[in-house]
Amino acid sequence: MRYFASWRACVLIGTMLGGLFPFAQVMFGQEQSVDWGVLDLAARRYVECPSTDNALLLYNALPEMPLSGQVDEGRLVGFVDYAFDNIDVLERQVSVGDRNAVKLGLRLYNFAGGLNVMRLDCMMGNLARSHPRMFLEELKSAPNAQWIKKLGYPVDLSSFYFSEKWKAAHRFELEMRIKALESVTDNSLVELRDECIKKIKEFLAKVYHD
Repeated sequence: MRYFASWRACVLIGTMLGGLFPFAQVMFGQEQSVDWGVLDLAARRYVECPSTDNALLLYNALPEMPLSGQVDEGRLVGFVDYAFDNIDVLERQVSVGDRNAVKLGLRLYNFAGGLNVMRLDCMMGNLARSHPRMFLEELKSAPNAQWIKKLGYPVDLSSFYFSEKWKAAHRFELEMRIKALESVTDNSLVELRDECIKKIKEFLAKVYHD
């Protein structure tokens, strides 16, 4: 019970700081130019028609790494708000294994902070169970893979985690993710697979140690 009380406090803090976090990323990323007009158009086109082709267009319009240098903060905030207000559209496409949607979700970590990171983590964590090989392949090959690793591999959160009444369901979900990931035996993915499984097990030992 104490853990979940602390979690509520973290959510509140995340809500307050979430909008500021992208600017922290600006300080530590790579200097890249962004065509905000193209990016905004691609985002709206994707929300209106979330095809795999439109996912690729939006993916290509996004910077490969978190931004640095001078950034139009108004355009940045506008894009972040729009993207995460409509994240359910992307989540659906990720859930059915649209590879370009998965690529897009991973690239959005460059713009995510606070609760938005958690929302992406829930989405990608679900993919780790439903499409474990794709999850590992795309996580490994993402240009911002090291940034995502720094944030923490997205394997231990799901929507169940946000309620005490679903505590057992969340535990079951994580156990099933471990089984799904263990089914991937490709030599090129084993190291990353084991890192992800280790993180889930550490979470289980910390939160569900009874």
